[in-house]
Amino acid sequence: MTNGMFNTTAATSGASQNSPVLELGGTAWYNPEASTTSPPVAAASVPDCWSHQGVETNGSNGASTLAFLHNTSTCPGSPATAALTAPELSAPVLAPTSISTPSAPTVTLQGSGSGATWSYKIVALSGIAFTAASAAGSVTGPTTINGTNWPKITWSAPSSGTPDYYEVYRTAVGTSPSTTGIICWIPAGATLECDDKALTANGATAPTINTTGTILIPNSGGSPGIWFGSGFPNAGQGNFICSGCSSGQMGINMSTNAVTMSFLSAGVFTFNNPLTGTTGSGTNSAGGNLNLDGGAGTGTATPTNVIINTPIPGTSGSTAQTEVAREIVTGKTYSLTSGSATSVYDIAFANSTASAINGIVEFGIQASDSSNDIQGFSGLCPYSAVDSGGTVTAAPSSATALVSSANAVSTGTLSATCTVTTGTNLIHIQITATTSLSSPTITATPHLHQNSPGTVTVD
Repeated sequence: MTNGMFNTTAATSGASQNSPVLELGGTAWYNPEASTTSPPVAAASVPDCWSHQGVETNGSNGASTLAFLHNTSTCPGSPATAALTAPELSAPVLAPTSISTPSAPTVTLQGSGSGATWSYKIVALSGIAFTAASAAGSVTGPTTINGTNWPKITWSAPSSGTPDYYEVYRTAVGTSPSTTGIICWIPAGATLECDDKALTANGATAPTINTTGTILIPNSGGSPGIWFGSGFPNAGQGNFICSGCSSGQMGINMSTNAVTMSFLSAGVFTFNNPLTGTTGSGTNSAGGNLNLDGGAGTGTATPTNVIINTPIPGTSGSTAQTEVAREIVTGKTYSLTSGSATSVYDIAFANSTASAINGIVEFGIQASDSSNDIQGFSGLCPYSAVDSGGTVTAAPSSATALVSSANAVSTGTLSATCTVTTGTNLIHIQITATTSLSSPTITATPHLHQNSPGTVTVD
């Protein structure tokens, strides 16, 4: 090995050896309190450093990571936003370091006075990532603070993680100044204190979530534009994508036109706003279609359904209403035997005290034989059933001709009927097809319209 810096200490089964740290440094103009009109700390040139190191994981065949760090503890530097420019690379994992939420600051009154409570919170930052704000630290002081009587805010570094800098938020005020928001911007390597001698606040709200330990891509303003992490950001913090969130949530925030998507183990998505096709623009421009697709399986797997649910009212209180199926476009194709009834849906009553279920089943039937004879049938079958104290009455209770049908055949005859049979607090909807073809293949595809509460099972 030549032309480099190397750690030649032999690794053991329990201890790998990292490479030496290579540091690169420049200087940056740093204004610690850029938002104030009269900063108590003068702006100055400060070092700004990058380092990189080969980090080897202990154990057999451990991972090797090329780690880049900005403004390490040996070179605190300025709290400038860091960016890494590189050609397109194939990387297995990017795992930023998490920073714990800082503890509440200590606030002491310098000078004297009473009549107002002044409160402050601390946020730790790494690049554009930030922690949730600390709990508030407060002090009783004069209603008006100034260069003679003012709150001094001090705090400690977080228990885990290494920030680049800190923001101090003024969150409760007296009479003057009356503004809240960020008042100090302190590098991690400086003394962790801020003297609020009536500093100008920028009106920002202290964050309530922690975006450190996430992958962040800044927008044009330098704040998080797209991020992958463990929680949802506050409104107005930009667009984001979140995977691996608590309860299996995934979110996409589209600024004012917010769309919040959450998925559970059953694959259910919820949206804040209507789900629509694209809107046309310009003169006589058509909009886009809205396609709802059941997920495609492979090979001979049973096809999926498209189900539209709506909630039904419950009892007074905060318990979520129950969702029931209103439309089921069934992907499954049923194999029928000529003259025999086949169940396509089971529908359970909402309760066994006194409830009703009503709806319509549409279905299509195809019959064919080895001579390429083909028959088609389209039917419409309304159904109704009631459950009174566990006694179920249903209609049609015997094989019944359909309300509406259409029939086309190349030869012979094809007819169909529907039947509703009863079970314990439920009904079975059955279809029967009868064909004149010899040794036929008969299939049916149904579609359910449910007009009242009931739990539907596709047979």
